[in-house]
Amino acid sequence: MPKLRAIDFNKIKNGDTAEAKRVIKDMLMLTPRGPKQNQRGHDYFKFECHPGKEAILKTHKVYADRVAEDKGFYNFGYTEEREAGWWGYTVEQLYYTAKALGAQGTWLGESDFWNLLNKNFPEDYGSRGAKLTRGCRRLSNRFAQAWRSAIAGGKLGDLAFSATVETLQVPSDRYYGPTTNCGIEVNFAGKTKDEATMMLKTMFGHCVADTNVRFTAWQAAEPAEILQKNMEQVARLQEKRAKAVEQLKQIEQYINNIDTLEEAVQMYSMTICE
Repeated sequence: MPKLRAIDFNKIKNGDTAEAKRVIKDMLMLTPRGPKQNQRGHDYFKFECHPGKEAILKTHKVYADRVAEDKGFYNFGYTEEREAGWWGYTVEQLYYTAKALGAQGTWLGESDFWNLLNKNFPEDYGSRGAKLTRGCRRLSNRFAQAWRSAIAGGKLGDLAFSATVETLQVPSDRYYGPTTNCGIEVNFAGKTKDEATMMLKTMFGHCVADTNVRFTAWQAAEPAEILQKNMEQVARLQEKRAKAVEQLKQIEQYINNIDTLEEAVQMYSMTICE
């Protein structure tokens, strides 16, 4: 086979989709050629598993020997624990590949790779055929664990955490008027959930109803992106404030109407009693 150019993961990290597609095409093969594009079929141990076939580099001798002994990963029970290193990649390399092609969220499944293939390879995977089904299943099996491991591994640097918070509660007793609280999604940069939680308590503890909220993080934090997202939430707050001001004008008019009616009733009642 001809010698191929090694994959440039710096390009992929910066969002180069053409380079990321090379990784996807490689990982769709039973025996991927790896980051340096120098691995061959004879470097792999191949076996039957559910669903379909799988392969693992012979350098992972412990796994390969146990699979061979058990005659397949399906019976061995490791179908959900494929590691990026089995095909010569790192979890970070697979993470940035999937991200560059539009993957997002804390967990990836077959439907995510169905969308990825359908969007990025319409000429080969643009229909609902068996080829698309097999492709998204193989990518899901090979990428899902790497995606989760990369997020939890701490090598991506600061992650972009998000948390949904609400304004302080307004005390009320059987209140049926306009809404008196609202929620937004605040975004943070931090290495861990604990760090993001501390930031929330420090910066927003005085103006949110609860700081013990659920955090999610799946992508490396880009300051410009976090700024953009938070500014979008500021715009939402401004819209809600404008609506509240309009409602306040209506409430003030309502109070004036009550006062006017009260004065009229009092004047009439005093008049008929004279």
